[in-house]
Amino acid sequence: MKKYQVQICTISNELTPNYIPVIHEQFMPKELVLLASSDMDKKANDFIQVLKKNHPHTVIHTITIDDIYNLADLKSKVNSYIENYLEAHPDEEKGIVLNATGGTKLMSFELLSLFNSWGLDTFYFKIENSEVFFLQQPESSDSEKISLILHPKKIDLASYVQLHNHQIISTQKYTTSALKKALFEELIRFPDLYRPELSQLYYEIGRSSESLLTVPLVTPQLKVLDQFVAAKICRLEGKNLIFPSMEDKKFLMGGWFEDYVYSLVDQLADIQALELNIQIKSAEDNVHKPNELDVGFMRYNRLYLVECKTANYGGEARKQGVADLNKLKTLDTLGGRSTQLAFVSYFKVSPDMRDRAKGNHIYIIDGNDVQGLKKLLDKWSQDE
Repeated sequence: MKKYQVQICTISNELTPNYIPVIHEQFMPKELVLLASSDMDKKANDFIQVLKKNHPHTVIHTITIDDIYNLADLKSKVNSYIENYLEAHPDEEKGIVLNATGGTKLMSFELLSLFNSWGLDTFYFKIENSEVFFLQQPESSDSEKISLILHPKKIDLASYVQLHNHQIISTQKYTTSALKKALFEELIRFPDLYRPELSQLYYEIGRSSESLLTVPLVTPQLKVLDQFVAAKICRLEGKNLIFPSMEDKKFLMGGWFEDYVYSLVDQLADIQALELNIQIKSAEDNVHKPNELDVGFMRYNRLYLVECKTANYGGEARKQGVADLNKLKTLDTLGGRSTQLAFVSYFKVSPDMRDRAKGNHIYIIDGNDVQGLKKLLDKWSQDE
């Protein structure tokens, strides 16, 4: 892989094609030059903040483009930078590369012409498959002319969503135990056995105040409850269900399924980032209550968001199911236009929920399909 000392790129609304080539362990430059018009100032500043936080040794320059249609001025400014750089670094005549992915087509054509006149390389980053496509092949060995795919080993999720105008407020640290793993295995292995009782248990707990750690039950003789007691999530005293903490109560009320999905994603190959119970908000919204995401992960430079549900979506609950899908859909630009969404349900979803998911391009895994959840998540998040 050829190493370039300088990358020059144009800032646009979609920052992923600029970001990945800059942070890749073997492709990252020592210097980065950002071409930014006035309406892209915020995007440029977000980009600079993220890079300074994660890659403080990268030298960053900004060239302001006053008029995106004044191509002569654009060419003059970039040409001056190239002249000055090559004069200061005479041994690096091929060390500058243009990322032509961003900006307008006219800007890209003008810059491509300029770089061709200098004999410098230019590439386009294909966000669909993370390929660096050279618009003219670099003068190098045949082995380096093979398709170049950039997948950084790690991507900071908070930084990635910041590039797309969102802010992560908090995440939950994942912890597990042998008892919890045994609980997961039991509930997933026999879903038909435990689903009716789980629905009954949730109904009874839901009748009492959410803040109560001691919950009176009408039907304490439930096999599914025995499983949570065995995992030391709660205990029974007569007909009273007692939780040691609010975290334990939340775990029983659906957190266990979120933890299970997280544990499966953590076993997949090439995971660049993985977070549990993400509190997130838009940088532009003055909303006090942030959105909640159950599981979010990066794989092959894409952001995957998974909503995990243990609600019974039968009867009137179908309306809530459709609302849950609509809420998930609002997050489909959280990681740029390549963001992928999945809705994973321990219970079978209703036909109207399935139709809504299909229309919103949300991948559904439900009912007994959760028994093959790891394989399905792996296939869904494979590079295309």
